[in-house]
Amino acid sequence: MKNAGSTIQIDVDSLRIGMFIHLDVGWMAHPFPLSSFRIVSAEQIETIRSLGLRHVRWSPEQSALMQAQDEAERALAATADAAAALLPAAEFAESPDQAARRERRAAATAERAALTLCERQFAEATRECRQLTDAVAAQPKVAGERAQALAQALVDKILVEDDLCIRLLTEAAGDRAAAHAVNVALIALLMGRSFGLGAAELQDLGVGALLHDIGKLYL
Repeated sequence: MKNAGSTIQIDVDSLRIGMFIHLDVGWMAHPFPLSSFRIVSAEQIETIRSLGLRHVRWSPEQSALMQAQDEAERALAATADAAAALLPAAEFAESPDQAARRERRAAATAERAALTLCERQFAEATRECRQLTDAVAAQPKVAGERAQALAQALVDKILVEDDLCIRLLTEAAGDRAAAHAVNVALIALLMGRSFGLGAAELQDLGVGALLHDIGKLYL
């Protein structure tokens, strides 16, 4: 293993649940919503291995390996059991108001997590759009293939919650031209889906939206 800043290069055969890993491949070269994430299942490990990668990077500081997680959960459970043994059961009863507040907090937390995920997906999509645009002049065929893949990824990885997508439409962050292209693609795909377009039509619509300003490269 080699140190790489705050990350460590590790063989894919050594991956474990709880590791926070970084896939150093394009956003469309893997099926995960993000290129950097914490492994939560054995199925994810198998999928990573199926990508043909020999090594990936992982961040120990961001990881929560199962052993430590299990120990923390056991300690928490033991604490709860001890508290329950000391206090009458009635004191643990939850009133309707308390239940409603708990549900609102859980819903707000879930929405924030979903929005954070979408923001990170948008950033990765913008980077990919910039790269394919840069390849247009020298490798037009490759750029076209990447635009096709990015359009499909926008449908598969971002167009999950319409309201979250709308809230992501911004020109403020990152590469302005690439962000604009992704914004137009998102709006077009959202409209296309609301009009009942099929998968092939959405694909064409997404590619056209991503490349709608391609002529400006020559100005």
